[in-house]
Amino acid sequence: FNNCVADQVDNRPEALMTPETPDLQGMVDDINDIVRYIYEANNYWYLHRFRVEDFIGTGTSIIQVMWDENMAHGRGDVALIRVPVEQFLWDPAEADIQNARALFKVSWHPLSWFRAQYPENGVYVAAEDNDSRAVGQEENQETMLSDEHKAMLLEYWYRTYDAAKRRYTINCMYLAGGAMLEHHKNVYAHGMYPFVVNAFTEIRGLPVGEGLVMELAPMMRYINRYAHYMDVNIRQSSHIRMLVRNNSNIDKRDVADWTKDVITGDSIGEDSVRFLQSAPLTSLAMQQMYQLQTDLKQDSGQNQFTRGETAGGVTAATAIASLQEAGGKQTRMRTHALNQGFKRITE
Repeated sequence: FNNCVADQVDNRPEALMTPETPDLQGMVDDINDIVRYIYEANNYWYLHRFRVEDFIGTGTSIIQVMWDENMAHGRGDVALIRVPVEQFLWDPAEADIQNARALFKVSWHPLSWFRAQYPENGVYVAAEDNDSRAVGQEENQETMLSDEHKAMLLEYWYRTYDAAKRRYTINCMYLAGGAMLEHHKNVYAHGMYPFVVNAFTEIRGLPVGEGLVMELAPMMRYINRYAHYMDVNIRQSSHIRMLVRNNSNIDKRDVADWTKDVITGDSIGEDSVRFLQSAPLTSLAMQQMYQLQTDLKQDSGQNQFTRGETAGGVTAATAIASLQEAGGKQTRMRTHALNQGFKRITE
């Protein structure tokens, strides 16, 4: 997983606009400067890693592009916000979020935060200690101790259609704890929701996807099963037992005590005392586990050669190049998907 993330971090894209005609070069240079400033102001190169981890791990990365009035010391600026998939609710009837009837983004905040951010309506926000506490909270966030009650902020994004202009406009409503905090109409006249969603492996009919962990989990379970078999066998083999005949008149406690230098008995032949050790597993079990591990590396695009490991038994240049290409194809496919999302963020 970490190697897959590292590959995409190394392949981090950079936005560059080009003019359609030479006389537009000056305008394009200004636009490039603006775009670079926005990415620098949002520390995108740090954000890109989390975007990649969401993309590969959960199967879905979501970036919200919006105007944040709190940025730049209250002057406002364009914000790039990472949205965990568990905090994002989509339209189940549409595979493309830009065709969705509505979208929801949820986040949790203390009541004091609402009163500070929304002075007029924040006082009406009530604490939510019901079943909704399981919605939109990242792992470990729900169990963190707090001395203050919280409420869920619900961003309700919806679009309306203007038949005269034949276009959609985007609207947004902020709700929390039974109160409406803000309602903005015609926020984006271009009619596009301010979210960019990238799916690792697309699920037909849905905007989200399955991640690398979900795809490789069945194979990893088989590997863990064989590793468990070998672990049990090794522990059994390391425990030495003895068979002692009852009429040999040998004290079994003396036999079990390895500090005893002399043990007496009436019969000490092989028929009276015998070591009993568990038989080792056949080599087939280890071979099968190694084969599954190799298959997992190949399916993830992280074989020995793409990881920079020493190739055991493979020395031919053509064979090494073929294996590197096999892993590189999958990396390039994922890079292309992330770059398409980066293009939409920039646009």
